[in-house]
Amino acid sequence: MAYTPTKKLAQRRKKIVIQRLVVVIISVICIIGSIFFIFRVENFRIQKISIVGHTSISESEIRDLVETTLAGSYGYVIPRNNTFFYPKQEILSDIQSHFLKILSVEIKRSGLQEITVSIHERSPYALWCGNSMPVFSADTVKCYFLDSEGLVYAEAPIFSNDVYMHYYGGAVSSGTVLGAYYLSTVDFKKLDQFVRTLISLGVETKDIRVYDGDVDIYLSNKTDSLPTVLRFSTAQLYTKSISAFNTFISDQTTTTTIQKYLASVEYVDFRFGNKVYSKARK
Repeated sequence: MAYTPTKKLAQRRKKIVIQRLVVVIISVICIIGSIFFIFRVENFRIQKISIVGHTSISESEIRDLVETTLAGSYGYVIPRNNTFFYPKQEILSDIQSHFLKILSVEIKRSGLQEITVSIHERSPYALWCGNSMPVFSADTVKCYFLDSEGLVYAEAPIFSNDVYMHYYGGAVSSGTVLGAYYLSTVDFKKLDQFVRTLISLGVETKDIRVYDGDVDIYLSNKTDSLPTVLRFSTAQLYTKSISAFNTFISDQTTTTTIQKYLASVEYVDFRFGNKVYSKARK
């Protein structure tokens, strides 16, 4: 049976299509292979991790964590340590979630084979020392560092004469101390400012306890007697508490100093608006 020109033309076209398809498939395989090869070339993979910044955490700990995050590949094709595709945001998140001491992290690429991790550590601002004041001032208690936002982020060493404010109680649970906030950041800053305002007015204190909506401020005690306690309510604006404190103290210190008067009482209670209650020492 003779082939017609139409059948010959159709076969030729089919052959051309098949040839082109083969060329395309080979080209795609070559391109993918080339990309696969380029991604895995050592010149484009992170070989060095530099840690900079003042930190109490060992560089090896941070570097090990980064190396763990860089291990493996994306879909068995692109290495995670490829200098153009490394998981920067994941590294940032891993470092900050693993090390509470670290406030912020920056990562920059240094050339094609190195990244630099810049560490900024939290600064100690105060101490959280448990839910209640020790019975005796000489008792040793375990304390933790608070940063300026009220976050409990690290165990504190035992100080012979520390300069930090001591906070007790608050919203910290004894079971989950690290990573907890003493109060919300806003409330902690307000309380801290309130305490420092009282100090500027002559109140000598380093110990503050928040519990059940109340704030107890324990005055520094230079004798063996129990410290004087100033008691306030968190439900009352701190500005009103300061005003009530100023009015009451002015009436009590016409012939003495604020320190002498406060040393002569067991407590002064400012929780009830214009009514202030106090108890003299026996």
